[in-house]
Amino acid sequence: MRLFVAGIFIFCLFSFKVEIIGDVRIDDLLVVILSVIAFWFFIVRKKGRVQDFSTAPILWFLLFFILNIFSSIYNAVIGRVDLIQGLLFSFRHFEYFLFVFLGYMLSYYRFNFSFWLKLYIVFALVIIPLQSYGLVPVVSGFSPDRAIANTGGPWEMAAVAAFLLFYFLEYRYFYLVFFSFVILISTESRVTLAAVLLSSWLNLSRSLSWRVLTAIFLTGSLAIIIGVVAYWALPSDFLPTLSSERNVINRVITFFSYETFASVVDTVNSASVVMTSEEFSMKTISEKLGVPLESFGGDPSAIVRFTNWAILLKSLFLSADSLLFGLGPSFAGKAVDGGFVRLLVETGFLGLTLYIAFIASLLFSARSRLVFNYFLVLVVSALLIDMFTTYKAMFLLWVFYGRDLSWKGARVVGASRPPSG
Repeated sequence: MRLFVAGIFIFCLFSFKVEIIGDVRIDDLLVVILSVIAFWFFIVRKKGRVQDFSTAPILWFLLFFILNIFSSIYNAVIGRVDLIQGLLFSFRHFEYFLFVFLGYMLSYYRFNFSFWLKLYIVFALVIIPLQSYGLVPVVSGFSPDRAIANTGGPWEMAAVAAFLLFYFLEYRYFYLVFFSFVILISTESRVTLAAVLLSSWLNLSRSLSWRVLTAIFLTGSLAIIIGVVAYWALPSDFLPTLSSERNVINRVITFFSYETFASVVDTVNSASVVMTSEEFSMKTISEKLGVPLESFGGDPSAIVRFTNWAILLKSLFLSADSLLFGLGPSFAGKAVDGGFVRLLVETGFLGLTLYIAFIASLLFSARSRLVFNYFLVLVVSALLIDMFTTYKAMFLLWVFYGRDLSWKGARVVGASRPPSG
């Protein structure tokens, strides 16, 4: 059983996102195997205590999952979403949750997380350059201009890199922290980078004096000012990589430009409403706007994101039942570019409230700095990314939350505390 449990973690970490039948992937089938193993481990062999999972975060999450099932059925009956698609989207959350049992069992068997995470760093550092040169295909279909590796896109790779950064920081592997940060930067994920900096600052504020924090703040502010001045003052051919449109600095500047703001205002005002998930997903962004996307200036990703938000939120506010229970899981399609917007649109204010309760309870009760820091990054990133439905991001969260739960439970059933790695 030990090898099966370890094999599931290794496969989920290193595997590429490949769909075998429709939206079903190989790792979806592994979750079924994981369920059987967990039943054997906890119920038949009694090697762990089910009571260890009686925590507030798990309770709130399961209530959120139950609401998803109800919303899927209700909105399928009135024709807003397809029943099968709605249930599949709902069970995706539950599939991620099941990894909490995997983390518990891996800790019980004293699995060497550090070795495999170090190996993943090497794997990513090799495959990302190969993808950028076209020597290794990008399975997800995204451009290899931004780091992707074996994830579904740069936003997912950014979440994985953030996890690796905090993991290796906790165990003081500083050279691996540096490589994790390099991968994070290469994804060009602006919001995740900001979330990592925020989480790091909160950690520093707990352990350093106000004088040291003030010095760090002033030094950082001065460095940013010098960097911005140098960026505008240096000739465009001085540093070709900085003059390229494909870098995180330019992407941040473009996002906050007046041109982007003006375009977003125009697109939001012109956004129409939709009545069904099919109507929303079948239309291109230009069809939703009524004019070609190219006619708007500024940051294209911001325009697409806020246009979709406007359409979905306008549709949500059409009726009282949708405000309460949402328009149904899967209504917003595969990409909304906003985790909290998806929660509100698909499960209503009730679902959003339950998930916020889950977030708050997990952050306040996290037993390790790793889980706290990483989950905080996911929460902040979810402001502009579909992070709560991102496979590897949630996989790592639930696995290591389960690992933390086992630190108490493993001692009760006679096993020693797992090693720090």
